[in-house]
Amino acid sequence: MNAWLSAIAKTAADAARDSARRIAIAATLWLLAAIFFLAALGFAVGSIYTAIANEVGPVSAGFIVAGGFLFLAIVFAAVAMIRSRRDEGKAPDDPLAVAREADPARPGGMGAVAASFAYGFARGLSRRRKS
Repeated sequence: MNAWLSAIAKTAADAARDSARRIAIAATLWLLAAIFFLAALGFAVGSIYTAIANEVGPVSAGFIVAGGFLFLAIVFAAVAMIRSRRDEGKAPDDPLAVAREADPARPGGMGAVAASFAYGFARGLSRRRKS
């Protein structure tokens, strides 16, 4: 029976390791994509500034670009405020609050998950010490 538990634990550990590796690679690629997107956005803003500066001068172009960003910030803040007012009446979906209120003795509750994890962890440690 212990061989079965050991094989299941090893399979689960291998799956977790592979999953963590995939997640790390995906997160790195998303981070690189975000960095290059911000660089492209910076060049676009610089190009807009240069195009305006050729017509009206550098100081006026700076105020025009800053005004455009200020306008966008105000629009996004207004949308966020409207959205938060709309969501005030709804109950928050906080899974941790639900887990804290759950009965630890009830099957499937947070206590059962913690007990299962602790049991598996202890079994894994005891198998390593015997080897």
